[in-house]
Amino acid sequence: MRLENHEESYLGVSIMDDNLNQDWASIIIFFVITFIFNMFIINYITWGAFTDLSFFYDHLDMIIRIVFEFSYGEDYTYEYYMGYLKENNLVYAFLMQIVNCIYTVTNLFYLPYIEAFVDTRRN
Repeated sequence: MRLENHEESYLGVSIMDDNLNQDWASIIIFFVITFIFNMFIINYITWGAFTDLSFFYDHLDMIIRIVFEFSYGEDYTYEYYMGYLKENNLVYAFLMQIVNCIYTVTNLFYLPYIEAFVDTRRN
């Protein structure tokens, strides 16, 4: 039953309103946080599955140091780490691990969301 002078609403957003606004800053922040968290979990689970990469936490420590040094404009740890990967022929294994992780996180968590929720709003 629908009453006159009342608009239907879904989650606090008026269905009758053509100017739907979204809080893009919150959406992007939530996306980045969940993407990094999920990427960390998937990397931890799949690290070195088909490669000769050493234990995950050894590499994680170096990656965190590299990120902090880049924020200060330095690259000493990056040069050392790339030298280590090149010396042990692990550059492609490391890159494939990162690409595999991004692919897995995207397919497991974000593409089903887009199919289930975003596409239904277009109809």
